[in-house]
Amino acid sequence: MKLAAIALLLSACLVATVSATSSALPTRTVSYANQRVLSCEMTSNEGVRLLRNFVDSHRIDIWQDHNPMHIRVTGLQAALVERIPGVVCENYIADLEAAVVAHEAELAAIAAAPTAGWFDAYHPVDDILAYYKNLTVTYPSLISWVPSIGKSTLGKDIPAVHVTSAKGSNKPKFFIQCNIHAREWISSAVCNYLIDFLVKNYNVNSTVAAILDSQELVVIPVLNVDGLAYTYSNDRLWRKNLSTNKGSKCLGTDLNRNYPYHWNNGGSSSNPCDDTYMGTAANSEPETQASVNYFRASAPAIAAIDFHSYSQLVLRPWGDTNTNCQDETRFAKLGTNMVNTIYALTKTTYTSEKSIGLYPTSGTASDFFYADDSNNKGYRAASYTIELRDTGKQGFLLSPTQIVPNGEEILGAFLGFATDIGANPIVNA
Repeated sequence: MKLAAIALLLSACLVATVSATSSALPTRTVSYANQRVLSCEMTSNEGVRLLRNFVDSHRIDIWQDHNPMHIRVTGLQAALVERIPGVVCENYIADLEAAVVAHEAELAAIAAAPTAGWFDAYHPVDDILAYYKNLTVTYPSLISWVPSIGKSTLGKDIPAVHVTSAKGSNKPKFFIQCNIHAREWISSAVCNYLIDFLVKNYNVNSTVAAILDSQELVVIPVLNVDGLAYTYSNDRLWRKNLSTNKGSKCLGTDLNRNYPYHWNNGGSSSNPCDDTYMGTAANSEPETQASVNYFRASAPAIAAIDFHSYSQLVLRPWGDTNTNCQDETRFAKLGTNMVNTIYALTKTTYTSEKSIGLYPTSGTASDFFYADDSNNKGYRAASYTIELRDTGKQGFLLSPTQIVPNGEEILGAFLGFATDIGANPIVNA
């Protein structure tokens, strides 16, 4: 699909949405006093090794596991990191508590604005799900509501929606998953923007119509429903779910290290106090089980996207090895097309690369979605992790003013990707 055509469709065909923002605001109990976020450039292999050892031994919260690495540290830890040879650091967020306070003030100001629209703000989990449910009432021929695909750790329903037109039957699926990591608020906001556009522009946008006439989108709006709620009530920077861990005072499992493909194969932790704790076994967590089971129930899936933040990356398999996946050439081209579309629309630079990047990850959603081909009824899903805005200056505290531009560029990338993979899906011969 031509970039100019995508840009024209986005500018000309958007049906505006003006809805009151939620009055619910964060009421956190956690303080981030004496904490900062460093951006650390590793200038040698020894620097990579030493910084990784420091991060692992001190159980540092990694915000960007790349080069440069972004790490959340105390003042004392910052002084120690700056002594590591082969590592050059700068303050990205010099005072984390002040940054969170400013973030909360911005959210409060938007909530108080009488003319604010839905996509001018972030929203708590119950409001997000209510918005989707309202879409199913307003556009019943295009979007349907699945009340529960499974229960969370705390027993909450995890809903899904299906987006497709009434034309055709037995359509291949495009699986989309959002907010697996609690603090990544932009991920569910961009998913919301994408689905909102599709259902509201089906009748006026030929590209949207062609996609929904030939494919069925299966969307989990918020997978980590407990965790997202916890970022509003307790800890804005919480990442994991809220499972209890036997023998530990530390809560939570990293759901994106818990999938049943190459689980515990590097890039995850066996310590429940770490943010990348992989759980006691593959697929041990109820949220992961819900995602796995619904993905399999949705077969055949020709594509999948797991949305995250941040870093502006389009990541393809694999996460735990440098070995090319079977469809590396096709995946690399699709990824390049997406980043080119994004740049053409908003002049925002994303990078397309293998998920392994600088360090391995295992037990991830996107690797599982691709690898689970034996259950996918003759297809291999073109599976990506997309890390949304920004590149770290705001990080997980991304301003809500970024929701719409981030949504616009991802929408453009999605339209091109869905058109391409729909016309030529990957057959598992």
